[in-house]
Amino acid sequence: MRKLWIFLLACAMIVGLTGCSLFKKTEPMEESSETTTDATSVPDSTDATTEGGGVIVAPPAVELTTVKLNSTTENIRIFGFREVYSDKMLPCNNPGSGFEIKISGEGGVVNVRTQTSDPVSFRLYVDGVAYNNANGSPYYTINGVKNIEIPAISAGEHTLRLIRVSDRAEGEAKFYNIAFVGAQVALEPLSEDALKVEFLGDGITGGEGLGVNVDDVTLSYSYLTAWGLKSDYSIVAFEGQGLISGNSAIGSSYGTADDYTTNSADVVVLNVGGVDFSATGGGMIDSASFKIAYKTLLQKLREVNGAECKVVCVVTSSNAALTSAVSEVCQGLGGDQCGFYLKTLTAPTGEIPSVAEHSAYAAELISYISSIKDKVIGPRELAKAEQGYGTEVDFDSAEWTT
Repeated sequence: MRKLWIFLLACAMIVGLTGCSLFKKTEPMEESSETTTDATSVPDSTDATTEGGGVIVAPPAVELTTVKLNSTTENIRIFGFREVYSDKMLPCNNPGSGFEIKISGEGGVVNVRTQTSDPVSFRLYVDGVAYNNANGSPYYTINGVKNIEIPAISAGEHTLRLIRVSDRAEGEAKFYNIAFVGAQVALEPLSEDALKVEFLGDGITGGEGLGVNVDDVTLSYSYLTAWGLKSDYSIVAFEGQGLISGNSAIGSSYGTADDYTTNSADVVVLNVGGVDFSATGGGMIDSASFKIAYKTLLQKLREVNGAECKVVCVVTSSNAALTSAVSEVCQGLGGDQCGFYLKTLTAPTGEIPSVAEHSAYAAELISYISSIKDKVIGPRELAKAEQGYGTEVDFDSAEWTT
């Protein structure tokens, strides 16, 4: 009988414990509010567990395509043919320099590994349209070794163009690579007969005062003219410099920088003298000294680019003395027949041209350069120009009128 009671008591205890287990309320597992985009921080299997026993499904790893940017990179377009490129990086030291690449993929953030010596600003175009940064600004400013982080672009095929807008005096800049989700696509090459056009001048040529808190060359007549001509271009601008005044002389700087190549330009658009004549308050500059410096610079342009290079001498100033001096030098070297063309543009209403005035300048220059690009400079005319280089020629000499 005692054994029976012990047996019944044991059964009752078992039933009680089982009931507690079957009807105990369990709390749901809390979902983590943290997500990771770094595939290396999550195991690649689907059986990774937390301490509570919950199963985490690892996100698929995102594979990036990284294109190194250098002189041998295929299927990119480089702007700024005066830059000296290496097999390690692309320099970007002049306003308007940069590169273009075409990609195709599922969209996402694009990063361009960049290095600058000081704060330098860039502007991005996606399919020809300006693309703002994550803060809504049209400018991407880098200081040091950092990524230019381009906010997520949509899926599909896109052409990305990244252009330096800052003046060359703002500091050196380099591109190392571009990383994105997708594949690189071949770019349509420039036309075989595309002009090589160089724009040389002071801050007006580099887009001085055109941007928001930065100079923006993409709004300048030089950049707009280059794109209107569908040319291979280079912009060499020295803000605050003249030929005989300013921080230093443009003429002595031209062709001597470490990033300068001897690639020949078909056309050079020269816009200098505004700083020289405006700095004197009324145009009381030593005109004779200016004319000698101007002629010396024209000589250097021909030495660097070849005897058949056409030089378009642009004047955007209302100063009559500047226009007269430039005209005198051009005519003294043979003028149009020798490939030295004077092109006066409407003087700006303010101290520097506005965005609208730059756009008007570009329209005029596109038409003008298109009209002269195929003109041939004959041997007789070249001999005249060379004589002008070698000796001091009387600008009023009758021989230049024949």
